[in-house]
Amino acid sequence: MKLRWGNTSVVQFLTHHWQSQPLLLRGFVEPDAVDAELQSLQDHARSALVPSRLIRQRNAAWSLAHGPFDRLPSLRTPGWTILLQGMDCVHPQAYALRCAFPFLPQARIDDVMISVASRGGGVGAHADAYDVFLVQGRGRRRWRWGWQSDHALQANRPLKLLQRFDPQQEAVLEPGDALYLPPSWCHEGEALEPCSTWSVGFRAPSRKEFLSHFLCEAADPVCGNDPRYADPHPYSRRPQEAVQPHPYPFERRGGPRAGRAAQTNAATSPVMTLPSITPVHSARIPQRLEDQLERWALGYRPNRATLRRALGRFLTEAPSHAVFELPPEGLALADFATLVCDRGIHLAPATRMLYSASHAWINGESAGSALGWIRRLADQRGLAAHDLRRQRFRRASNAADPEPIENECKQSVDFPPLFHRLYGWYSWGWIRCGELP
Repeated sequence: MKLRWGNTSVVQFLTHHWQSQPLLLRGFVEPDAVDAELQSLQDHARSALVPSRLIRQRNAAWSLAHGPFDRLPSLRTPGWTILLQGMDCVHPQAYALRCAFPFLPQARIDDVMISVASRGGGVGAHADAYDVFLVQGRGRRRWRWGWQSDHALQANRPLKLLQRFDPQQEAVLEPGDALYLPPSWCHEGEALEPCSTWSVGFRAPSRKEFLSHFLCEAADPVCGNDPRYADPHPYSRRPQEAVQPHPYPFERRGGPRAGRAAQTNAATSPVMTLPSITPVHSARIPQRLEDQLERWALGYRPNRATLRRALGRFLTEAPSHAVFELPPEGLALADFATLVCDRGIHLAPATRMLYSASHAWINGESAGSALGWIRRLADQRGLAAHDLRRQRFRRASNAADPEPIENECKQSVDFPPLFHRLYGWYSWGWIRCGELP
């Protein structure tokens, strides 16, 4: 899918609009690139694989229901909207729209949400905390937007609706038009007729979101052993109060000598005073317990390796609703290598793959070192058949080669580690055979 910027260029957009100013883009995409039938889109609301929300407005009353839904209102009934989240994982046109923004980091792209609305349908005046491209599919929708510092919300509403909304601009979007809105810009859309809007949302993790994930990640590999808190034994004696040995260890019980021994032992052994076990303030946190937990918390210092691992897993974690379709069983490694060398491979739509300077991650798991082929697979979301054939049959040479992938593939002419790794991801449904759709 190709984006059309009109009188604006990508450089001008990134310089003057990205995260700062809205931009109305007429004819942003070809209308037939987002022309899915409204009824076919509504059918996704019946699936548990697509998170969906049904929003209705009747006069001043709003209602919100979560899917999946067995039935939806008729498009002839005014005032309702169905929101379909994560459609890029299940719909080819939505996935193509998501991939149409290569000038922005993939780590920032969240998903494509599609809303289907009847006449008068919308979600009310609100502000989002992230960048969004609102691309019009079928039908027409009127948008009003503006900047205001007052983001106070209406009370007792199922949606986050603004108490006050003062729009400064307005436009009607036709099929293929788009409206870009930076974070925190207030806006409201109203369907003028049954229509669909395709929203490309951009991820903006909050400090709380990342630290919650990071602390869970850091709790697993805490360095050293894993001590557990223990109370001091209430009956422990001081060293000088140790029990004296029995003076007559071989004497049988009973008899006068046993009595004399018991008397002697009682007279020479110190009396141990037991602490009181009566609970006076049983609900109070023991000071020793509080001190120990505080020392653990304040004394923990994460290292950079833990931080980078948590960051990679956090940014590539697959959506909670994502389901990966497993391939047919019985395809051996040799057959897989032949197949991909003939047809190529591409990442599954729900797969998230990113890399840093030295490491790569895929769907929340380590993908190993950020080798050349790893980077190409992540950047292009696929590898062409001729590239895979070149790597499989490349002969070793004595010449120095700066490209890590070729050094790796020289280890084996038939099945270099590249194919072993791809085969594992293919078995899990993370990659698929064939060129990019």
